[in-house]
Amino acid sequence: PVFDRTLHETHVWLGAVADALGDPRPEMAYHALRGVLFALRDRLPPDEVFDLSAQLPLLIRGVFFEGYRPAGKPVKYGRDRFLERVQDELQAIGGGNPERTTQAVLSVLARRVATGEIEDLRMSLPKPLRTLWPEEAPSPAEEAAPRPRAAKDTRRTDDDAIDEAGRESFPASDAPAW
Repeated sequence: PVFDRTLHETHVWLGAVADALGDPRPEMAYHALRGVLFALRDRLPPDEVFDLSAQLPLLIRGVFFEGYRPAGKPVKYGRDRFLERVQDELQAIGGGNPERTTQAVLSVLARRVATGEIEDLRMSLPKPLRTLWPEEAPSPAEEAAPRPRAAKDTRRTDDDAIDEAGRESFPASDAPAW
């Protein structure tokens, strides 16, 4: 059941990215999400990386941590280098507009991650990178939908492995042993 849920949730996230991009190709959504998450991950302090990861679906969390080494993080780079990193990932699918892609992915994160965590992420970045976060008002449906809450206790119990929205909620500090 955990794999079924995470597959479903991953498809939902990729669909949201595809919708935000206006590009129905799942490959584009995957590379867009991967490129932005990698650029964001390496620019954030490790504590923020782990906090964000706890709110990602299990499969996306795995992508997020692919090749990650917290030593020497955050890597200090500005807006141009951030966008270059996104563009490098988009080349795997034929290219794309890295700024538009970044804004689309960040808008999905803003809708799917707890508001407090998004604010922490934004404040962990220098001002030029904060401008990449869209300043859009949520739709009425998004306002009515419950937003994920930041975890208060990072210890996992069997009863809290799945949150109210049906997503697995393994904190980064207690990730499942594979």
